[in-house]
Amino acid sequence: MSQVIVKSVKPGSVGELAGLRPGDVLAAVYGVSIQSRSQLIDTMKEEAKKHDSLTMVIERAEDRLELSLPEPSDSLGCVVKDESGDNAEQKSNLGTGRSYALGIIGILSLIPGLYFLFYMPSETVNLHRLTVGQTLAIIGALFIAAEWRPKSATRIK
Repeated sequence: MSQVIVKSVKPGSVGELAGLRPGDVLAAVYGVSIQSRSQLIDTMKEEAKKHDSLTMVIERAEDRLELSLPEPSDSLGCVVKDESGDNAEQKSNLGTGRSYALGIIGILSLIPGLYFLFYMPSETVNLHRLTVGQTLAIIGALFIAAEWRPKSATRIK
């Protein structure tokens, strides 16, 4: 199960006025259960238009508290982070868990491929028979594209 944890609260922000503190876990905002940072952002934007006041349910030191403000808001002014409830401490120590092996292999293939393409004048572009340089350049580009693609946004609704 994923949790949205408040990492810091900006002074004078809506979150500070409502009483949020670093370490609070956001359980619900405007009556909608929160499971991820992206869901929090979407919910804040959508629900602020429908309500007259801001209501939040948080978990602080194993207590469940309800915080509210008389005015609705589409932002809390806080830095929040998604963390898994089962291994939040372990995950924060492990980093992103992403391997860059494909990208490194791609660069190692692309460099000699470009060398063969540009510094071997006898090599010509022939679509029916790929040269060593063309083959290495294509392999390198594919591996780099496979590794360094943008992370997709996960939305839970």
